[in-house]
Amino acid sequence: MTIKLKLSAIISVILIGSVLLACSPENQQQRGVSNQETQQSKAKHAAKSKTEPPLIPENNWGTYINNEYSFELGYPKTLWGNEVQIDQIGDNFFIKGKRAVNWNFEVPFTIGLNIETEKDLDQFLKEKYGKECELSKIYYDKPNRNGLYPVEMKATDASGDCWVNWIVSLQYSPEKKKIVAINLGQEPPLVDPIEGKPDEYTDYNKEIIDRFNFIN
Repeated sequence: MTIKLKLSAIISVILIGSVLLACSPENQQQRGVSNQETQQSKAKHAAKSKTEPPLIPENNWGTYINNEYSFELGYPKTLWGNEVQIDQIGDNFFIKGKRAVNWNFEVPFTIGLNIETEKDLDQFLKEKYGKECELSKIYYDKPNRNGLYPVEMKATDASGDCWVNWIVSLQYSPEKKKIVAINLGQEPPLVDPIEGKPDEYTDYNKEIIDRFNFIN
């Protein structure tokens, strides 16, 4: 009994000491400084987000309209002072321009028509990319601003991985029964190799994909 009482007394002293330490002016001041620093950090981050200019100003975005395949493509009209153009060869299209000096870049993309069902979509993908991959999933919860849904493929063997996912953005419109396959490539085609930042490649392509729209 005596040992238990002593242990209880020791624990009580420790708890009281902890409470007193937490309530001490020095501790409260430290917490206040820490909270203030956190708030200042959040404020700086918010201010930075508001003041940072977009990667490509809105007035530098052009819209390419193709009536044959009924789609609109948003693209940067100029990059690093060089004009960007859209070329067409059959159902293949190319965003073309110069990355820097005389180094050319090319971003190809393909339009698939009459894709009425997921079975049709799987068939289109196999015809284009080979039978090593097949349709895995359509992300209906992640549409772009115009209602196109990302498509993911998987390998037909046990590996589960499909190379197409690494270099192609597949966007499907069940309403228009069409798909666009934008080849992103493992080389960043939209980065200035002299002054470009690593994240520019991702940002350019994300914006192009997000602006793509089937109009009919």
